[in-house]
Amino acid sequence: MSPFVKVRRLIPALLALALAVGVDVSPAVAQAPASDAPAAGKARAGRAAKANAKRRPAKPKTDPRKDRQNWPVKRPDVPRYPLQVPAMGAIPFPQGERLQYKVNMLGIDAGEVMLGVGNRSRHGSVPVVPLVGWVRSSAALAKFYPIHDRLEVLVDERTFLPVRVDFKIDEQGNRVEYETVYNQAGKFILTTRKRSGEKDLVRNFTPAREVFDAMSSIYAARRMNLTPGLAFSYYVWDGRRERLISVKVVGQEKVWTEVGWFDTMRVDLVARVTGGFIDKKDLDGAEQKGSAWIGLDPQRTPVKVLTPTRLGDATGVLVRRFVEGQPAPPSAPAPASGAMAPSAPAAPTAPATTGP
Repeated sequence: MSPFVKVRRLIPALLALALAVGVDVSPAVAQAPASDAPAAGKARAGRAAKANAKRRPAKPKTDPRKDRQNWPVKRPDVPRYPLQVPAMGAIPFPQGERLQYKVNMLGIDAGEVMLGVGNRSRHGSVPVVPLVGWVRSSAALAKFYPIHDRLEVLVDERTFLPVRVDFKIDEQGNRVEYETVYNQAGKFILTTRKRSGEKDLVRNFTPAREVFDAMSSIYAARRMNLTPGLAFSYYVWDGRRERLISVKVVGQEKVWTEVGWFDTMRVDLVARVTGGFIDKKDLDGAEQKGSAWIGLDPQRTPVKVLTPTRLGDATGVLVRRFVEGQPAPPSAPAPASGAMAPSAPAAPTAPATTGP
């Protein structure tokens, strides 16, 4: 697999709290729930089915919009950390907020991600906050794999759990749309894949409990009181897989961005696939790790995300923050052609104190 394809799969993942939690947009899609029968048993069952096809009555058709499907799951009896997210405070970010991030991998500019907050509204009887993410490949990557993706999420204003997600993928001229509707109380996720010239693919999944998605997990974290040493777990649905996320708040760190210095709280995450539209073998994959730095500014701005990969560290760093309808702050000047990028100035230090 080429490095550019790996980068392509990485960029949408920056819509998550950390890259390891990411949105899965890989083309491989399981078409029907997997069977628990071993391979040899499947072969025998296949031959028997062919032999008895004429004698057997046809199975009744099921409706994935209401009949639960049986997909592979493998969840721990006891998670690494308690399954209890911290209590959420008031929403710290305004309507119209826009956050722009630069994605870097293999030492190259791979693309950019823009996150936005819409106007509060209602979805039926539920008060919701619209969240939007845009993903665009850099000029260098676009020569090999142009990307223009858009993710729209409606979250319940009270819990920031997702109510509905629309993911529109436009990559190398291939356009696919995924619609996901969440019934959190009924533990039911319904997804529809739409592709021009093909029949809609409708599937459903039964999550372990209430579940976040990539975007809602970012903004929910901004409402949490994250203190050093705090550890907890929660589930995320990335569009195709259910993942158990283990979170450990490491402590305060200063982070330099093109916007300036930020005092942040570093959060380390470990993600493991626990189910989804997958084969059973996918449940035994390795854990994925990542880190996120959440600003301690009044808006609790997500400043940076990082994850190790086989090809090196992949990062997403804040380069711009503004609010629609308000004057935009000036962007940091780009270095002249052929010049080295400016290094960060020395971190500010607290003033010295004197004894009594």
